[in-house]
Amino acid sequence: MKKVAILAFVILIGFFFKMNGMESHAHAPIIYVGGDGEGNYTSIQAAINDAMPGDTIKVYPGVYDGGIIINKEIKLVGDPIIDGHRSTGISIEANNVSIENFTIFNSSYGIYVHNESFTLHNITISNCSIYHTSKNGIKLDYVENGKIVNSTIFNISSLQEGIYFDHASNITIAGNKIHNVSGGICMMYSNNNIIESNNICFNAFHGLILYHSNNNKIISNNVYGNDRRGIWITCSCNNSISSNHVYNNQEGIYVDSVSDNNTIYSNRVHNNSDTGIFIGNSENNTISLNEIYENNIGINIFNAQRNYAENNTVFDNELWGIAMQYANNNSIAYNIVYNQLSEWNSAGIIAYELSCYNNISSNIVYNNKIDDIELWNNASHNIIWNNTVYASEYGILLSRNSNCNTIARNKIYGNTCGIELGHANETWGGAASNNNLSFNIIENNSEYGIYLFRAMNNTIYNSSLYNNDCAGIGVYNSSNATIYDCWLNDGITIKHSSCMYIINCTCRDVVPEGAGIVVGYSNKSSIKNCEIVNTTYGIILQFSSNISIENNSIKDCSTGIEIDDAVFNTIKSNFVIDSSMGIYMNSQAENNLIYNNYFDNTINACDNGSNIWNISKTAGINIIGGNWLGGNYWSDYAGCDTNKDGIGDTMLPYNCNGKIMHGGDWLPLASMDETPPAIENISFSLKAHIFINITCIAVDASGVAEVWINVTLPNGNYINESMGFDGKFYLNISLRPGNYSFYIYAIDTNGNGNRSGTMHFKIYPRWDINMDDRTNILDLIIVAMHFGKHTGEEGYDGSVDLNDDGKIDVLDLIMVAMHWTG
Repeated sequence: MKKVAILAFVILIGFFFKMNGMESHAHAPIIYVGGDGEGNYTSIQAAINDAMPGDTIKVYPGVYDGGIIINKEIKLVGDPIIDGHRSTGISIEANNVSIENFTIFNSSYGIYVHNESFTLHNITISNCSIYHTSKNGIKLDYVENGKIVNSTIFNISSLQEGIYFDHASNITIAGNKIHNVSGGICMMYSNNNIIESNNICFNAFHGLILYHSNNNKIISNNVYGNDRRGIWITCSCNNSISSNHVYNNQEGIYVDSVSDNNTIYSNRVHNNSDTGIFIGNSENNTISLNEIYENNIGINIFNAQRNYAENNTVFDNELWGIAMQYANNNSIAYNIVYNQLSEWNSAGIIAYELSCYNNISSNIVYNNKIDDIELWNNASHNIIWNNTVYASEYGILLSRNSNCNTIARNKIYGNTCGIELGHANETWGGAASNNNLSFNIIENNSEYGIYLFRAMNNTIYNSSLYNNDCAGIGVYNSSNATIYDCWLNDGITIKHSSCMYIINCTCRDVVPEGAGIVVGYSNKSSIKNCEIVNTTYGIILQFSSNISIENNSIKDCSTGIEIDDAVFNTIKSNFVIDSSMGIYMNSQAENNLIYNNYFDNTINACDNGSNIWNISKTAGINIIGGNWLGGNYWSDYAGCDTNKDGIGDTMLPYNCNGKIMHGGDWLPLASMDETPPAIENISFSLKAHIFINITCIAVDASGVAEVWINVTLPNGNYINESMGFDGKFYLNISLRPGNYSFYIYAIDTNGNGNRSGTMHFKIYPRWDINMDDRTNILDLIIVAMHFGKHTGEEGYDGSVDLNDDGKIDVLDLIMVAMHWTG
């Protein structure tokens, strides 16, 4: 019975070990190679041959022969040196193998992990040193799950990589130093690996390359001093490259050949001789939160679509901060880009060579040598939106057929020129057409806010321009531009251009000696519906023809409109008022047509040329509301309209007291307004104590000039006062007790007057609280109802506080009693 029990126990123990995947020797023995121990092996291979799966082989220091093959699950540890004798140092052909602290040299492969029959699993290589190999330091071929950690690989053949993966996955490469080899790490068809905290440096080709390898993480590596690319992602997708320090390579991080959906973030990339980060022929890559500096180009997106460069800091690069070439539908947003340093063509952000439909938005771009943002050489249909751009030669520059772009809602200041469309440079300049500029704020640039040169069919609207030294908008050698709904305090200058349309613009407070709008050496253009206030010159035409100046409001200028050496222009339906000179025309101004304008200035006109001041009498509503078009309205015309048709019939032609040298206005407009103002909504109290407030509304199509009120006093005398205005006309006045009457009188700007009917009200003494013409018990009761209340308390009524002492008490009762009438 005892033997049966022992046998059962043994079987149970065996079953336990089998269920846990263990051999009958539960504690793997240690096999020793080298050293002085009794029974120690002298050959590593012999020890492996005799080992059981799961054994540990400890190798003592010494030089051992390579060509070692590991074909079972073992662990090699120790501190040996393996001489590969130009063959493979160690070949791993089994799962669950670990090699620790080996030095391998003079081999083909240092360590080669491969089995012809199946994929290997769970391989660990740690703290090894591998050098002088003719092929790879470590090669993994069809391997899953493993680690290569804390090892050093160097002095590999100039055509081979330090670590080479082929169809290897779920491998961690961490804490290694790989230097002075051809390429540091190469991954081919290898996925889901982690490459972390390695030093990859001074290699003859690339630091790290991923080829057809996806979903890998490249984290916190130092990649520097490699002759070509620091990190190269090619034909590989969904990889994450983060927190690496990549510097002193030719290219820092290089992504190309349909490598999509990669994420490059929080890296420090600098001092690479060509490009910091390159994206080529790839889509949906994200470049974010990187610090990129002192490269030739910071970020270069080449022949690539739908990539995103966002929230990067890009500075001190030699040529361009962020560049796009043959690149479409990319987003460059929320970056800070500054100090690109090249002497002649540097830019903060540039899109060129058929780069289209890109979004450049919400960036801060400043202090670049030439351009902050540039579109060049057929860069079209791009959006430059909501950027802050300052302190460069050109804030935004479009040239050489950069067409159909939108520049909107940017803040641009402190440059030489804020925005320039087109450029005169024969080498790299050229025209820019069909662009749309809108809602920009452009200020304090040392030349122009917006400058158009050889630019066609562009639109500028809803932008604010001020304190730009030459002009807010300058247009030269251009055509078919529309400028509308803009606000400027620095004016618009157009020279040598045609078919320009300035509409609904406001020019106010233009700097001393400035002009609201200047048109020179130009033709076939229009200035319409603009407001120009407080400038030296409102509008100037010089050596120009076929310009229409129509329906503008020009006010408070030294000269409202000046025509110098300009012919066959039309000035009509403008309001030119409150200026020293309404319109001035020099002796070379000829055949200009001026009609249906409203002139009310110190001097309305001075014409030393030979011009036309009216059209034939034509049916139509004129500028002062009359039924006939003819000449102009002149505030100082003293003639009469004898037939009441709204056209002056005497003192013809009007010549502004001889200041119109030849001819004059034969059909001056005269006011036909005989309609007085309407006085409406008269409001007042019929009964009041001391104070009375009277209000009314007075309206007139030509404008109300003044409103008075006449108040008749109880003694028959009267007061006559001009009413104040705060949206309504009003009179606030304190009066003695008695019966009053009043009427209101209003006059319009054409002298037509109207009087209201007579109104009546009565002022009562304060002690007649209920205003019933008796002081009696009813008034005492009202005081009593508020008795004891002080200012600010609920129930306090100032009209019952008869002595105005801030409290309602016995003194107020006494005042009622003193004036008792019963």
